[in-house]
Amino acid sequence: MITSFPALAGATTSSSAAPWYMQVARGLVPGCSVVNVYGYTAAAPSASFGAIWEGGTTAYTYPTSAGTPTYASTSSETLTMLVSGLDSTYASVTDTITFSAGTTGTAATSQSFYRINSMRLLTGVNAGTITAKIAGTTYGQINSGLGQTQMSVYTVPLGYTFYLTRAQVYSNNNGSQYTTYRVLTNVYGTGPQVALLNSPFAAAYTSIRVAPRGYAQKTDIQWQVQNSTSGNTVGAQIEGILISNTAV
Repeated sequence: MITSFPALAGATTSSSAAPWYMQVARGLVPGCSVVNVYGYTAAAPSASFGAIWEGGTTAYTYPTSAGTPTYASTSSETLTMLVSGLDSTYASVTDTITFSAGTTGTAATSQSFYRINSMRLLTGVNAGTITAKIAGTTYGQINSGLGQTQMSVYTVPLGYTFYLTRAQVYSNNNGSQYTTYRVLTNVYGTGPQVALLNSPFAAAYTSIRVAPRGYAQKTDIQWQVQNSTSGNTVGAQIEGILISNTAV
């Protein structure tokens, strides 16, 4: 049995002596926070580029206006779930959703969303697949037993800049297959739409930024892939720092 853990390099009980990134991770730097975006799909698209998310080959689209989601599960659930996203002004908003015993769906709450950045459980384990839908379209999904969304989609909140520090994408391609990775951005939901790069890889793609890549407020970001053949599994992990535009 492990009773202790080795000290993390650079970690200290003194907040002033800790490395800056460690201070951000500990919530000790005002106006700064760590952002981790995870993506996974069991069947990435081959006909076109698409976000790495639970919808697989179904393209991830954005609402054209803010709406109040309806949340439902395919199984009976007893849990609470935190939904994080943006309202119609791109300001950050959250909502806590409760599934009581025997519930497979719950009525829409009063909180409206224009963008959903993530959903994660606060209590319980989801037996079924949980979805958040606005006007019948899925904008967030937690697959059975996972406890959080795994979609490579993120919109930068009003008053902040997102600084990307790391992007890693993995595929179960064999030697005769490849995956092309790209980053698609769209400012204010109406353009300009820009594909920042197109990079083919076989099994893994890694980008560690020496100077973090900044994404302005109200920017929709999708980390996308296109496989040379259909049906491949792809996962992604994205890391960066969200910094208030008024932070000193």
